[in-house]
Amino acid sequence: MTNSIWDDTAVIGVTPSIYNDTISVSKTSPIMDEDFKAALSEAFINIGNTEEGKAVIAIYSHNGYLPAQSSDYDSERAAQEMIQTLNSAG
Repeated sequence: MTNSIWDDTAVIGVTPSIYNDTISVSKTSPIMDEDFKAALSEAFINIGNTEEGKAVIAIYSHNGYLPAQSSDYDSERAAQEMIQTLNSAG
């Protein structure tokens, strides 16, 4: 791709930022308690805060990680609902 996406497409709308990746954990694992989840979250955030860690995650085009909560994905859910509605109307 040589042009920007804005030059090569007819954009009809733009959503708010959408999280596109997650590091998810099991809700049923007996070892996945709140302390473990907090330590895992901190470890990934720390990886993204070092030059060595950034080099490792560069393959994913990530700049780092932030803690998230379910509501951070509300825009994605709304976009998916809109797509499903448009697909079912056809």
